Amino acid sequence: AAVMARLPAPEELAHLASRLVAVEVQQEKRCLYPDAGIVATLEKIPARQRLFLSDFYMSAPVVAEFIEQAGLAKLVPAGLTSCDVSLNKRTGRLFRKVEEDTGIAPSHHLHIGDNEYSDYFIPRKLGLSADHYSSKDELAKTQRFAREYAGRDGQRRFAPKELSALTHLRPDECD
Repeated sequence: AAVMARLPAPEELAHLASRLVAVEVQQEKRCLYPDAGIVATLEKIPARQRLFLSDFYMSAPVVAEFIEQAGLAKLVPAGLTSCDVSLNKRTGRLFRKVEEDTGIAPSHHLHIGDNEYSDYFIPRKLGLSADHYSSKDELAKTQRFAREYAGRDGQRRFAPKELSALTHLRPDECD
């Protein structure tokens, strides 16, 4: 009860939460960049419609802002996130939601993603075509940083600049 008495008023908490989200979105936009490999991959595949499907914890409009910032809105103009519909790719329910919303049959749906389980095995199990996307450059960065910042006890330790590379950020702009 004593802790609750010291909390700010609900309106103040809501304002603070909103401000924190705005700062996080601003920082993400400052640091993100397009993966050249996925751009080339998407440009090679003809499609009547492209959508992003993301298990990201922010809304589809925010993800669309990130895509716009990265210069990819022409390739992937819209989509869905787990956050918006309380469904995810891991269970397959987000794929089913897209099919229901768009009328696209699984046999006409190609999904490309970097998570071998959620983006490849699950869609294939549901009858979709799927490609597992893996960027050798990004994987090499991740492995290098893991080696460089391993602690003496073998636990991984990441400095903020290096952690940003693991999340496809430009470390030089994220100080």
